[in-house]
Amino acid sequence: MNIQSEPSLLSVDRLTIDLPLSGGVLHPVRGVSFTVRRGEALALVGESGCGKSLTAMALMRLLPEDAQVPSGTVTLAGMERVRGAGIAVIFQEPATSFNPVMTVGDQVAEMIRTHSTCGRTEARARAVEWLRRVGIPRPEEAYDAYPHELSGGLKQRAMIAMALSADPKVVVADEPTTALDVTVARQVLELLNDLKRERGLTLIFITHDLALLPGIADRVALMYAGEIVEMAPTEAFLAHPEHPYAQALLGALPRPDGAPLQPVEGSVPNLWGPLKGCAFAPRCARAKSKCFEHAPAPQSRRDGLGTVRCIFAGDKTTAECRTFAAPEAAAIDGEPVLELQHAAVRTAPKGFTQSLAAFVGRAVGRTILPDCTLALHRAETLALVGESGSGKTTAALTALGLLGNGLLAEGT
Repeated sequence: MNIQSEPSLLSVDRLTIDLPLSGGVLHPVRGVSFTVRRGEALALVGESGCGKSLTAMALMRLLPEDAQVPSGTVTLAGMERVRGAGIAVIFQEPATSFNPVMTVGDQVAEMIRTHSTCGRTEARARAVEWLRRVGIPRPEEAYDAYPHELSGGLKQRAMIAMALSADPKVVVADEPTTALDVTVARQVLELLNDLKRERGLTLIFITHDLALLPGIADRVALMYAGEIVEMAPTEAFLAHPEHPYAQALLGALPRPDGAPLQPVEGSVPNLWGPLKGCAFAPRCARAKSKCFEHAPAPQSRRDGLGTVRCIFAGDKTTAECRTFAAPEAAAIDGEPVLELQHAAVRTAPKGFTQSLAAFVGRAVGRTILPDCTLALHRAETLALVGESGSGKTTAALTALGLLGNGLLAEGT
């Protein structure tokens, strides 16, 4: 598909969002404009608090009740019904997005039935197939599970299945791989790319992880303090970033040669009132006095492949940032302050309790954590890593004595 020849499917023009609060009016999105063509993936990137998610929620008409939109328009070509079949969203917090009293499968099937004429049986079959497509093992079992019975990674995959099941024209993916391990995250990104190719899916991909861009995004819109400060094709953006903020973010990425990271000093400014000058100036190592006085207007990048808001546009010099070294490992001695020995966790059939299971004298239910032994010493940091569903969170909750009802723990 030649994306450049496609007409704009989604157009956002000078979108501004205000949030009245007790201390004044917050201006988290300030004059954002962009277009997305059919079959294109546009990535909204930037630090937390830059306005990425709020911009996306405006597209879905899911802004907070007290939010105000003093200016701007959002146009979705040829669509009367927006949510679901027009634009769907993959939320970054699936635990708060699912209905806790409905099974996961019923919620996916409900989305399918809302946007099609199929019956319950067909909707169930299609929901199971979508759960399988997003990589959920034993999708038939997952269909009948409640959200709290799935790990965070499995809930995120189910959220993706629900968003895609209505065959939307535009999908807003708000940090969709945040809760996933690297192998499943790659699988999800490949699925989104497959849907782009097969169905001409248009994608707005929100992320703070610039390392994900080459595998998913056609263009990048870099946001800072509620504005788009640079927009360019992904390859050009990564090879020749022109805004100092873009250069600083890329300098903070891990490098194959093991060079020290270059953190971006400072933080995003508060947006209570109108900003004077360039919003990034207080953090920019090259800022001049005029940067604090006049807000730069968008201008063409040096290669003509996008726009950038900076008086240094075209300057290849990267921002100077302080480097840091990894902290030395602390000496470990003495007895452990926390220890698990052969801890195991299983689900209990209804009516079973810990004491009853001990009386029966045999394992019951499904094994969640088969055998976990670990020790943690004072001043030590222990990392539990592994794929979603491998038992990391369960091990931590076991150590804290916070297992929920219906779970039986063994060991010490």
